[in-house]
Amino acid sequence: MDELKVAWGITGGGQHLKETLDVFRKIKGELDPKITTYVSAAGEEVARLYGVFDLLGHVSPGGHYEEIFTQSGQGASCMKAGRFYTREYAALFIAPATTNSVAKIARGIADTLVTNAATFALKYKTPLYILPTDGPDLKEIKIPDFLNREGKEVDVAIEPRKVDMENLARLEKEGATVLEDAGEIYDICRGL
Repeated sequence: MDELKVAWGITGGGQHLKETLDVFRKIKGELDPKITTYVSAAGEEVARLYGVFDLLGHVSPGGHYEEIFTQSGQGASCMKAGRFYTREYAALFIAPATTNSVAKIARGIADTLVTNAATFALKYKTPLYILPTDGPDLKEIKIPDFLNREGKEVDVAIEPRKVDMENLARLEKEGATVLEDAGEIYDICRGL
């Protein structure tokens, strides 16, 4: 049996970021797949802001198919995103996926490292899983600690926009799977 290889794309959303990292750490520890991490420019900014960027090496420790590719280091049209041509990856997970990234992917715009990877995944029939920051069931978000210096429990009500839901539906029509929470990633990887 071939060794399991998956790709993880991080865009500039904080919603679900820490949970997704925890899930990928669990997957790495239990299933030991090779995980390539693709990080957009905004994804790198947010990962650093949330204090998780330096932890990505627990998921992608280096070596072939276990690298961390950043847009700042590789460029938006990184040749490494072309790995989807070879159909080596069992899946691409974009988590978190901002509404901006979802809209770009839904409309065929590939101008970031992660949207390029998504375009290649869709073209070459690699299963694409998207965990949107603004999904249909999102009713409130927790304010991140760096914005909430008083340490109060603050949840903010949110109403996803119609256009954002339309873009998610468009991606599903193209074969992408929209996830509701990071825990689903673990179950999917167990089944690959």
